[in-house]
Amino acid sequence: MPLTLDEISLINKRLASDFEGQLIQAGPPRVDTFRLPYAKFDGFFTMPAVPLDGPDLAVCQQILDCLQQRLPAWVAGTNLLPEVRPVRDARQLHFVQEYQADENKYLYILRLHLDYMGGATPGEILQEARQDLTPIYHSDRLYYQARILPIKRVERHDGWIVDFEADQIKETLFEVSSNDTQRDLWSSVLFDDVDFSHLQDKFLDYFKFGSQWQPGRLFYPFVVDSLTLGLNLLDPHPICRESLLPNFNAAYTAFKSNPPEWNPAAAQQQFWSEYASAFNKQLAPARSGNPHWIFENWPNRAWFEEQGAASR
Repeated sequence: MPLTLDEISLINKRLASDFEGQLIQAGPPRVDTFRLPYAKFDGFFTMPAVPLDGPDLAVCQQILDCLQQRLPAWVAGTNLLPEVRPVRDARQLHFVQEYQADENKYLYILRLHLDYMGGATPGEILQEARQDLTPIYHSDRLYYQARILPIKRVERHDGWIVDFEADQIKETLFEVSSNDTQRDLWSSVLFDDVDFSHLQDKFLDYFKFGSQWQPGRLFYPFVVDSLTLGLNLLDPHPICRESLLPNFNAAYTAFKSNPPEWNPAAAQQQFWSEYASAFNKQLAPARSGNPHWIFENWPNRAWFEEQGAASR
């Protein structure tokens, strides 16, 4: 059964108190064969059974225990969204935080995929899946998506973000033919996997990444999310996202003003060039036999701190 507002409030109060000031750095990020990033830990934790209609309070508290021990910085300053969209993502947890840059609003959103076992071995499964419940198993990883999205507004209840409206870009709406109705559009967006890869390739060109982008299509720097242009984060540490935000804001503002002719200022072009060249991935062994990648170098907290020191 979905979380009540009182339960959401309990979780958000814990996020505000137990995670404040926690800035532990995670290890090298990894991406699996389905292009989904994950954080891999030295030890194991128990992934609880997740109900079909979404995590209950007990599941949320267990995941918060894991985050507090291993990835506290990723959710410090956030609150939990009471409802995830689309409905097919009900077994995820979405943590959000609002940012302001000049006149623009942005939303940091961290999505944890609790229903993705990532090739868990039979020996790690403690309890098989039951009706409307995922298995209970030992895991050494958490799968996630982390994005910064331009938004028009957020809706709050008791100070917590409970909903948001993305600042949609016309390029995503052009994917729907003139014969499609608005209902058809939202049915597609909410329930199907819409392929925006060609748009994401265009964004690489808009932002002058070109051949510099070493991860290729494995991990796009800019993605279509909620029908807007989102910044894709491999490392959602707060120092990383807060350092990226002014640069993304400048780029997004220029992109919205005149996308086809957009040309970055010299300082912006230099930043994104250095950002792109900071990524270096290698094939990593995976127990499933499918290809996985580990990022030996990426723009992490230390990289951004060096950038800040160099600019002073």
